[in-house]
Amino acid sequence: VDFAMRYGNPSIKSKIHKLHEKGCENLIILPLYPQYAAATTATVNDKVFAELSHMRWQPAIRTLPPFYDNNEYIAKLNKSMNQHLEKLDWQPDIILTSYHGLPRRYLDLGDPYHCHCHKTTRLLKEMNKKYVDAAAYLGCHSIRINTFGTYNVDQWITNTEDSLKKLGTYAASKNINVLAENHGWYSSDPRVLIPVIEKVNLDNVGTLADFGNWCIKRVQLEDWGECAEEYPDKYEGFKRLMTKAKAVSAKAYEFDEYGNETSLDFQRFVQIIKDSGYDNYISIEYEHERLNERDGIKKTKALLEKSINQLK
Repeated sequence: VDFAMRYGNPSIKSKIHKLHEKGCENLIILPLYPQYAAATTATVNDKVFAELSHMRWQPAIRTLPPFYDNNEYIAKLNKSMNQHLEKLDWQPDIILTSYHGLPRRYLDLGDPYHCHCHKTTRLLKEMNKKYVDAAAYLGCHSIRINTFGTYNVDQWITNTEDSLKKLGTYAASKNINVLAENHGWYSSDPRVLIPVIEKVNLDNVGTLADFGNWCIKRVQLEDWGECAEEYPDKYEGFKRLMTKAKAVSAKAYEFDEYGNETSLDFQRFVQIIKDSGYDNYISIEYEHERLNERDGIKKTKALLEKSINQLK
């Protein structure tokens, strides 16, 4: 993989010859313009073809299409946008997507740039809605979301409330629940999460209560990695999550010689579930490298069933 500049250095010509000298017989050209335009994407391809026209022994060549509606591209845009929004100390009224302008006559001549820009914006707006649509199509009752968000608690509360309300309102029209899982940082702090869900006040917005995931702060403010602070009482926290739970995940990490989880008291978790009045499914999750996935799930299932059979 290598790169070249349409204008400036390293030039397209120099890179094509460098790759050719290395024995490259197949070239894949990816113009790094998400939306196609004759003035951008096409000129890159034109320049490549112009350089190839001077070569006696040309490599096979393939050009890749624009990626204005690529799922990964839209997801990256969404992530970048939210990261910037989380740094603001105020709430914007509207988000404006801005693109480089082209003359109207380009559109009249058939250039698709205008249409591609509109579609990118529409997909960005509908980023989370597609998961709701997919869940409805598959006959699911819920989608699980991760309310990771910013490290600023006040901004996190504002953003999470706004997002849950908007997504929950749309999901309600599809008979889908939106469930926030305790999955790190403030999402794993029921003292913060539950009041937000209560303020959203939608019947289809609740929690996916997980036995694990109680790290509320990580070293050097990283998303993942070494935990710097855990929620003080995971069982009390789980009890809070169960007040809004519409799904539960029984997670296990390691087991002792008797098949019990070494860091999580399954019996206490199961008792809390029963006392809450929850009567839906409990999913099973194993997260460790000591056992393979199948054996880990089997041991977690066995422990869960044993805990249920020992209920008071």
